Amino acid sequence: MAHMLRLHGVSKTYAGNIRAVEDVVLEIGQGIFGLLGPNGAGKTTLIRLIATLLKPTAGSIEFDGCDTLRDRRRFRARLGYLPQRFGLYPNLTARDHILYYASLKGVKGREAREETERLLAAVGLSADADRCVGAFSGGMKQRVGIAGALVGSPRLLVVDEPTAGLDPEERIRFRSILEEASRDAVVILSTHILQDVELGCSRLAVVSRGRLVADATPDEFVASAQGSVWEAIASPQILDELKRVRTVTSVKELPDGTMRMRYVGEAAKIGETPVDPQLEDAYVNLMQTSRQGACV
Repeated sequence: MAHMLRLHGVSKTYAGNIRAVEDVVLEIGQGIFGLLGPNGAGKTTLIRLIATLLKPTAGSIEFDGCDTLRDRRRFRARLGYLPQRFGLYPNLTARDHILYYASLKGVKGREAREETERLLAAVGLSADADRCVGAFSGGMKQRVGIAGALVGSPRLLVVDEPTAGLDPEERIRFRSILEEASRDAVVILSTHILQDVELGCSRLAVVSRGRLVADATPDEFVASAQGSVWEAIASPQILDELKRVRTVTSVKELPDGTMRMRYVGEAAKIGETPVDPQLEDAYVNLMQTSRQGACV
């Protein structure tokens, strides 16, 4: 059975008429779905709404036809959630934590022990399983949290900034774990690291000022910036002037002292040439156009 998460006009308004999320409509199927947006855009609020930690002011959320709030207990049994910030007990070992998470999910006895060993191996913590997590690095603690979110083979896995604190090797391992989980689950990856989205996601959405401003495949998203990305070679003085009127995404100094620069927006008429956009270019372009009401 293919799993599906549906958001129907979901909004969240706080006291003082602060609109954190406004009228979000989404359908998210199996695979890895990337959620992008600047700080304060409403990503974490949206994630917490999906995880039933917050109640929407308006709209509803369904998973496999089940209203997540009306049948919260059944939904949470199928949910794996890794928040951006989570607490661990410093005097408990990594193994103790996973066994504890298993008990909360109703996984017990031999099944819990076997799953704990499997998950410790998956996140590369087998050799450190009996060390207290208080002595762990930030990246190792993050891996304990990731393993905990995977207990019970969730059918919806929601992870908020999961690769924060992980080194490149750990990030590669984590992407592999997500890809494995996404074969039988809906995986929502909220991140500010564009490479995580580019390498693993089949679809992505961008939230800006609480509104959904993009919902597309990565290729469609990149194509939306076609004709808005330029490269030019110019003097440092021209570069300084360009930065005041365009968003410069990369600069490289050449042996002769000139600058090869890449920027997003309209042509500035400095001898530039159009280039194919990349994911970062498309994101920057969308942030600019979304302020004018455009969406992808």
